[in-house]
Amino acid sequence: MSWADMAQEDRLKEAAAQEGKTEESGRTSIEGASRVKREIAKKETGLSREQREEIHFRNVVRKKDFICLERVNDKIVNILNVLELHTGVLSTTEQKRIVDLVYELQEKGKNHELGG
Repeated sequence: MSWADMAQEDRLKEAAAQEGKTEESGRTSIEGASRVKREIAKKETGLSREQREEIHFRNVVRKKDFICLERVNDKIVNILNVLELHTGVLSTTEQKRIVDLVYELQEKGKNHELGG
């Protein structure tokens, strides 16, 4: 679980608490009640946010066999040989933003738009 996921979880807890107080009828209250039940189930573990973060960081695993080969100056080079990759650190949204940025930078590089 990443920092963004934990922050989102906290926002959902606050929203569920507010929904439980303000909505008392119809379908919305049923949805709010189911959210509250899920949050209560999570709280039954008795772990604070800091404890969950610590457990999350202990479970981060280094991936050692990842390679990405590209042609640089007419030579095939593993462009990731200096990077240290981890699994489970970034949420799907964060991964998508990073990948989109990489593609954008690749396009700018191909079009000679990068300065320096």
